[in-house]
Amino acid sequence: MKRRKILRILFRAFLILTGFLLLACLFLFAPVNRDHYHDKEHYQKMQDAIKSIPPKEHVKNSFKAGWAKVNITPSEKISLAGYGLRDEFDQVHDSIWCRAYVFDNGKKRTAVVTVDLLIFPPTVVKLLKGKLPAVGLTIENTFLSATHTHNAPGGWAEKTGGRVLAGKYNEKYVNQLAEAVILSIQEASENMEEASIGFGKFEAKKFLKNRLNKDAASVDHWLRVIKVRKKSGTTGLIVTYAAHPNILSSKINHISGDYAGEFVEQLEKTKDVDFAAFCAGAVGMHTCNDFKKENYELIKFVSSGLSEIVMNNIKYIEVKDSIDIENIYLPVYLRDPQFKISEDWKVCPWVFRTLLGEEDVAVTALKLGDVVLIGTPCDFSGELVKEFSKVSSQQKVNLVITSFNGGYIGYIIPDKYYDLPRREPRDMDWYGPYSGSYFTEIIKGVLQKI
Repeated sequence: MKRRKILRILFRAFLILTGFLLLACLFLFAPVNRDHYHDKEHYQKMQDAIKSIPPKEHVKNSFKAGWAKVNITPSEKISLAGYGLRDEFDQVHDSIWCRAYVFDNGKKRTAVVTVDLLIFPPTVVKLLKGKLPAVGLTIENTFLSATHTHNAPGGWAEKTGGRVLAGKYNEKYVNQLAEAVILSIQEASENMEEASIGFGKFEAKKFLKNRLNKDAASVDHWLRVIKVRKKSGTTGLIVTYAAHPNILSSKINHISGDYAGEFVEQLEKTKDVDFAAFCAGAVGMHTCNDFKKENYELIKFVSSGLSEIVMNNIKYIEVKDSIDIENIYLPVYLRDPQFKISEDWKVCPWVFRTLLGEEDVAVTALKLGDVVLIGTPCDFSGELVKEFSKVSSQQKVNLVITSFNGGYIGYIIPDKYYDLPRREPRDMDWYGPYSGSYFTEIIKGVLQKI
């Protein structure tokens, strides 16, 4: 009798536990929604938002430009950001910086700011919205990016899930970053001179590869260079490239700008370049070739190769001294997040938002004459860049796609990869399927409006 009673109790406990787990699963998980985005409310809102972008003036004037950089290397130990959970840094191998350009043609004023961090932190953007008016700017006409080095300080993510990427939240460092942005803009404004600007793009295929597709046509292999020449004769560059700056092993707990930081340092040591800034290009799915080298040896090799390409070609970049300046800041409407745990199952949207929060994200654009920078809130796939060649040709502009414009929504990749059991589509395509097609439509719409 006692044995039967114990068995009944155990059986009831099993049923209760099973029921609880089933309810928990229903509450925490849901099937992946594969409905096409054209059928969703957010798509129509996005289309309406693009149509409502006001016409641009396109008034060309002579302009002034200035540049400056401010050190953002932390003075206290902070967890590193990149590769997931990381320890605090144990050494500063090379300093990291916030770099800024300011442009003003008398009609419009704008800035380009890039930081040697994994992304441009949304927590810093929140502070900048209140601080930028003091330096004559707003978040809408400040173009943001990051180098995407995987050996930079974290401490900038507030939510639990974000701390997996960036470590324990550090309010002091977030404030330091915001102040550094403002100071860099102030100093750039103080050294503005009449200037001219030009654009070049140069073959750099051998230094990168596509992690998901070995087809050579799938690689965004261009090294893009914006050249700014001051009347005094000094030269500044804005360079973009699509390879991930993740050469250093996750086991190396050094502060470092990776190849992106070394690249601009090498440029600034030449007699022809006085200032250089790196913005991560369409880095989604793209990484450096290893050349049977690793860590700092590979960093030197890649950065030296890229620097040599720039220096061999910089003299051929023609510059113009009269340009129009235009900005677009377009908030993006998104479907519910779909963080996958398997091919067909995801965590429920409320779980995702609890862990990572919900950001206001945007696609940003800056037109400097015939150069158009488009900023995306993600790791934007280099394989998608070729989709814009026809529109940019029709608009007669040189297009530069950058990542990490102050928001972050994971990877945006071609739709065909969504169900691959690889990290980019499985863990990081948070708003698929069809995220690639959706953002391609948005960017084409912005290009036609800028």
